[in-house]
Amino acid sequence: MAATDFLSTLGREFMVELDRHVDEVTRQDGYEVFSLALGEEPSVERLEHLDEDDYEALAQAAEDFFEDEAAREADFEEIVRSTLANYETD
Repeated sequence: MAATDFLSTLGREFMVELDRHVDEVTRQDGYEVFSLALGEEPSVERLEHLDEDDYEALAQAAEDFFEDEAAREADFEEIVRSTLANYETD
């Protein structure tokens, strides 16, 4: 799996999930929010090991990034679930 394919999928799932909450969301916004919240570039391995604190950090990063409180932890749980569903993992 190429990193670009993974990031493209993550961006798409981010847009799909947050489009109903946030105006003008882009794939790049997903990369920015995940990177800000996690302190590193998002990867399959990192997403597989997210915990409650990480989901709280993602919701907070989205709030800060969009200056809007619409995104919730449950939205990020769905983004991660949908993204990881596209890849085989051990």
